[in-house]
Amino acid sequence: MRREVITDQILGTGEVPAYSFVPPNVSHYTAPNVSFADLSQDERLERAQELLQEAGYGPDNPLELMLRYNTSEDHRKVAIAVAAMWKPLGVEVELYNAEVAVHYADIRQGDFDVARAGWIGDYNDAQTF
Repeated sequence: MRREVITDQILGTGEVPAYSFVPPNVSHYTAPNVSFADLSQDERLERAQELLQEAGYGPDNPLELMLRYNTSEDHRKVAIAVAAMWKPLGVEVELYNAEVAVHYADIRQGDFDVARAGWIGDYNDAQTF
């Protein structure tokens, strides 16, 4: 997924591309070195295709999944962008939108393949995440 496209072009409100659950510059946290962070987009796509093939997916057996998101224009834009980013890999994405209470109830029930969720730290420490 192209994090910079999502943060800079889709949302464009100052978000920082994430490589972990804990945001950068949070107290008591050192961001991990992520081996793929320095790869080019082409290298990332190539590796993703290799991993999908190893998992048994390909043109004759595409990965099909549902991406759930709760009602918000920004969430809709991100979901559409993610589906478009996964398409070149042969991933077929069905988008499913629900009001927030229904969305999180379905997630708690385990009724999802991929789902959007968010968290805001309530104090400046890695422990909150």
